[in-house]
Amino acid sequence: MSPALAKTLEDARALRVSGRHQEALALLNNARQSGNAPALHLAMAESFEALNMPSGIEQVLAEGIKVYPNDAALRLQLANHYYRADRAEDGLEILAPLLEKNPAVEILLTHASLLKAAGIEAEARACFETILRTHPDNVAALANLGDMRLDERDYKKSAALFEQALANDANKHPCLKQAGAGLFPQRRSGKSLAGQ
Repeated sequence: MSPALAKTLEDARALRVSGRHQEALALLNNARQSGNAPALHLAMAESFEALNMPSGIEQVLAEGIKVYPNDAALRLQLANHYYRADRAEDGLEILAPLLEKNPAVEILLTHASLLKAAGIEAEARACFETILRTHPDNVAALANLGDMRLDERDYKKSAALFEQALANDANKHPCLKQAGAGLFPQRRSGKSLAGQ
């Protein structure tokens, strides 16, 4: 990354942090006119998100993918955008090229979440289980698999998965505390969830 681009991204970030999203967007757009980089598209998407402009997010990320079709960060961000917009099938399509290249755990997590959202439960479960084979303490995979087991009424397995997720990272995922205490009241009394 050029020093000029790094400075532009730093300045835009400072503007976003201070709530001046329109100015950040204008700065990034001007920089994009004189050159292009995946980081510009990602930063612009953040500004559009802060301004609650989903069409802007989609447009700037899609444009970035046209220029940089192999950029994992752009594809992952757009897939996550589609997930939040209840467009799981579009997210799966955007993410597909990354899955062919020995994907990182964050790509697998997004893929599994999109499969789950699209109602492709068996594949989603298998993907979360694959993640846990290589990353047994992954909180997101544990919680999602726990949620799926809960939907299947496999309460014992669900409780064990939520308990493991809570043990690994309750602070980064406060909803796990609520799931552990709310869905399984035994947790409040100090009893093991998995032993119930």
